[in-house]
Amino acid sequence: MIMLALPLPPPSLSQLKMSCTAAQLGLPTPTPLPRLTKMTAPNPTPARITPDYVMSLTGPTDGFLCPLVANRYHIEFYRFTIRDMDTNKVVFDVERSAEDYAEFERRIPYLTKEQETSCRSIHYRFPSSFLSKGAIGAKLVFGVNGDQPVPNFRMIERHYFRNVLIKSFDFKFNFCIPHSTNTWEAIYDMPKLNQEWRDAIIKSPFETVSDSFYFVGDELIMHNKAFYAYDGGGFVGEKGERRKSIIKKYGNESINKRKRRRRKKSKIKKEHT
Repeated sequence: MIMLALPLPPPSLSQLKMSCTAAQLGLPTPTPLPRLTKMTAPNPTPARITPDYVMSLTGPTDGFLCPLVANRYHIEFYRFTIRDMDTNKVVFDVERSAEDYAEFERRIPYLTKEQETSCRSIHYRFPSSFLSKGAIGAKLVFGVNGDQPVPNFRMIERHYFRNVLIKSFDFKFNFCIPHSTNTWEAIYDMPKLNQEWRDAIIKSPFETVSDSFYFVGDELIMHNKAFYAYDGGGFVGEKGERRKSIIKKYGNESINKRKRRRRKKSKIKKEHT
């Protein structure tokens, strides 16, 4: 949910830090409240999706604007962490291993349309107090698993409540070398919403939606969606959600393999102590 753009230092680690204000993001004044309407893109989808096109969208897309196989650079996200900058407390942390990604890639040709939609979508449930936070820190760890270098890697993320744009981010990672693990960090202010808007968002779980578009140059290689609810008493437990995510994405077979590996490591450790 996740602007200074710096090249990745060799050999494989990138650490970018960014700070911006709500005003700099061009946030709309959140009044009056929007009526609930069908979530559609405002204009016909062009044959070639460009950064300018996705920046022109005023509502979430109906579907995904590129297939999974468009990710020809084999980029995958390993860890995502959200930190409350007011308290310096980690409020959300989810992680998966490179082994999971290799297994998922092998399954792509056999996924049904429903499975493909499921693995490209995530649902977050946050407490209502999250809407009143001042600043949020985000940390993303991702890998380039292909043999090609990744020039001008860019993420554009658009957040909507119903069909109204709440905030938009445009992050540039620049150059990433092949077979590298990269870390990106951002610190940004949360949008200022009045009480009327906060109440409407809290009472409308999962009507807050984001589209995340990933480009290499002008080529769209990934498109994911997230849906947000702010009616929870606390943040979703990492282990439960991680298990659900892996089962949904890879099936119970992967979960069982991971359990066996953990038991084996634990047994070896005990034998050597």
